[in-house]
Amino acid sequence: MERFGFLKDPEVQLPDDQKAPSGVFNNKGNLVESGFDIARVAIGQGGEEGQLLATPMQMAEVAATVANRGTLMRPTLVQEVRDPDGRVAEEFDPEEQSEVISEESAAQLAEMMTSVVDEGTAAALAGDLGGTPFAGKTGTAEKDIEAGVNQVWFIGFAPVEDPQVAVAATVETCTGCFGGDTAGPIGTAVMQDLLGG
Repeated sequence: MERFGFLKDPEVQLPDDQKAPSGVFNNKGNLVESGFDIARVAIGQGGEEGQLLATPMQMAEVAATVANRGTLMRPTLVQEVRDPDGRVAEEFDPEEQSEVISEESAAQLAEMMTSVVDEGTAAALAGDLGGTPFAGKTGTAEKDIEAGVNQVWFIGFAPVEDPQVAVAATVETCTGCFGGDTAGPIGTAVMQDLLGG
């Protein structure tokens, strides 16, 4: 988690009061690094001792790191600045933040995420990019089991062989919803638009 950038504010050019860390938070709302069952937290069943809370930016960074063969890039909100006549006045080059996982591990994760789209929980989304192969992972976090209220997620990147975009989509409070059928179409629509489709 630490290598992926959890447990601290993202390294993005925003004021400190507009950033929030992702990580495990206990029932008092405190970010904690120990005192919880990591296996239970990882599957969303941490309870009072800790639950994993993540921002969409953090999860987009996770998808982008897998797509980028294990390298986490420093997030930026501005790619270029144009003058009133439309000429590029300033460009910002991508900047590496850190090496998170090995190229081999990233390739294995990319293959697994591609399988999620080909034959897993995101299979219904497979044609959403007009035949462009993409990788994804769905998530359904139970917020209120009795009422069937979930927070649903989808992260992904495309195209698989030459990634150009990475996304994270979430719907915070959704009754009877799942990641693949609710957040997934949002994520693929954004990817399709970014890819010019």
